[in-house]
Amino acid sequence: MGGPVAKIERGECPRIMIVDDMPDNLLLLKRMLQECGCEVLAFPDGAMALKAAHRRAPDLVLLDINMPNMDGYEVCLGLKGHPDTRSVPVIFLSALNTTGDKVKAFAHGGEDFITKPFFFEEVRARVQVHLKIHQYRRELESKNQALETSYRELAEMAAMRDTLVHMVVHDMRNLMQNSLLNLQVLSRMKPDQLGAESNRVVQDALASAFLLREMISTVLDLSKMESGAMELQRESCDLRDIVTGALLPLRALQEEGGLVLDLPAGPIPTVCDGPIVGRILLNLVSNAVKFTPPLPGGIKVSLRPSDDGARVEVRDLGPGIGPEFQGQIFERYNQGAGPGPERHQSSGLGLAFAKLAVEAHGGRIGLESELGCGSTFWFTLPH
Repeated sequence: MGGPVAKIERGECPRIMIVDDMPDNLLLLKRMLQECGCEVLAFPDGAMALKAAHRRAPDLVLLDINMPNMDGYEVCLGLKGHPDTRSVPVIFLSALNTTGDKVKAFAHGGEDFITKPFFFEEVRARVQVHLKIHQYRRELESKNQALETSYRELAEMAAMRDTLVHMVVHDMRNLMQNSLLNLQVLSRMKPDQLGAESNRVVQDALASAFLLREMISTVLDLSKMESGAMELQRESCDLRDIVTGALLPLRALQEEGGLVLDLPAGPIPTVCDGPIVGRILLNLVSNAVKFTPPLPGGIKVSLRPSDDGARVEVRDLGPGIGPEFQGQIFERYNQGAGPGPERHQSSGLGLAFAKLAVEAHGGRIGLESELGCGSTFWFTLPH
């Protein structure tokens, strides 16, 4: 007779349902499976078996085909069509033995087919295999449900975190705006009122405050852009004016020669959201400032017409970006913009915002870089 049939769960007997209108078959199979350590439910009628299965699902069903009132095919369809029993394996056990009978059994949802007269060793072996498969399937479903629950909980926590961050950052922007106003007041004072050194400190603090406000705004607007909540306000613009206006907060760097503009003499017309494009450029320049030493011409911004519109480039003399980072450089929170400790000084949000904003305009954005030779970030805008 062999060893006991594999249990579905440790310490719990497999629950097997037998459906056959022949009392002798029911009695024989029931006794043999009980001896193998199974809990057995025997039914001579398909409708009775189906009701019982729907009340409490078995672990496996041995099912005859030729039965009065409801045949085995109908019973199998009833099992597979119910959410509580659709995954229960069904083994057809029938005197029908043609290929067509077997194909029909599988087409109605059966997992296996045993021809009568049967040998119990074969029945036992096939039952054991399908019980193991059913056990693994249930364990997998349980793990999937646990993963889905964990994912849902993490998503809810992430949403709460984003809401909190948004509130905090919004308050930070208001405070930074107040600081900017005070610094602007100081920057407009006469040189003899502040002194040359104090005036330089104010100008540096003003530039840093502008960049910090831009970082704060990027945090807020990146979430809006990712969720599709930010709509572009497109209008006819001169890209030259957008570039020069966006870099006004860095005029001290321009005066010192660290930032050089290479702009065409004539206008570069385009249709875009001017403030957003200005912020794209400011994010790229801010990224260059973080990783470029204070060298004459260390950062160069170029604007040129192109075949499909206009091309803006931001070239720096920084350490460059290795090829292993270039594929992910525009991803959110990527910090691959510099080697060693320097790379941890960047949140990566500015480049992620730039990519989303450029693509929202129908443009392209990219990077050309080599370690030790600086980097060139570029983007294009259509006509």
